[in-house]
Amino acid sequence: MIGAMHEGHDASVEEEAPVTVDATTEADNVTYIRGKGDIGVVDFTKIRNERMVKEGNSSNAIVFLSDMESTEPGFFWKYTVSEDGRIDKLFWCDGICRYDYQIFGDVLAFDATYGKNKYNCPLIVFSGVNHHNNTVVFASAIVSDESIDTYVWVLENFLEAMGGKAPASVITDGDKSMRSAIRRVFPQSHHSLCAWHLIRNARTNIGDDRFTELFRRCMLSDYEIDRFESKWHSALDECGLFGNTWVDELYEKKERLNKQQALVVKMVDILS
Repeated sequence: MIGAMHEGHDASVEEEAPVTVDATTEADNVTYIRGKGDIGVVDFTKIRNERMVKEGNSSNAIVFLSDMESTEPGFFWKYTVSEDGRIDKLFWCDGICRYDYQIFGDVLAFDATYGKNKYNCPLIVFSGVNHHNNTVVFASAIVSDESIDTYVWVLENFLEAMGGKAPASVITDGDKSMRSAIRRVFPQSHHSLCAWHLIRNARTNIGDDRFTELFRRCMLSDYEIDRFESKWHSALDECGLFGNTWVDELYEKKERLNKQQALVVKMVDILS
């Protein structure tokens, strides 16, 4: 959660060795984690305190956004407060963002991989591509968790801000919570997977440069179905990856594999 205030938003990761978690004591609220022969410490008190900052931080944010709403035409923002009085979801976009979306918003990139702010809250960015092949930001959000309900809240507010216009296509990193939320809020939108994230995940999960290159070719080349299948099975055979769980799961998503250049092509088609 982002901070206290006055009353008034499953990418694949590298497999790790099993860990054991010792009991957490009430005295220090610290959990000791053992894995890979090392001992790590997760200080949940510190994380909680980073989120429980002075009231002024969140209050100032509310004042700032309220002023923006008063002075900036078309500024839109929403937030929710948790039971203990802290902001746990915050969504905003300005008039220019909303105008851009009406023109360039048929293809929407929904990304929560930018990182977290100093309160350990994920930052969500909605973006697209304009007629100059430049990135345009449509909206942003900060959330305290990445649950399905949180993503649904974010997408519903996005839809409201954009006058009910849903995108024709949504591109994500494949996170399961995102996928479920998109199905609920944008049931008619086509869901694609981002090539950049997939290539990065291939490096992380497989760790074989040769497979990463072969995978990139399979994904970005304009193959007919039979040719793709042949190239794919050849890559698995060469790299010894038949039966690999991550590769098998990825193959099941092949219909949503999204070429990086497809976003630009789509925008050109829309604008031509």
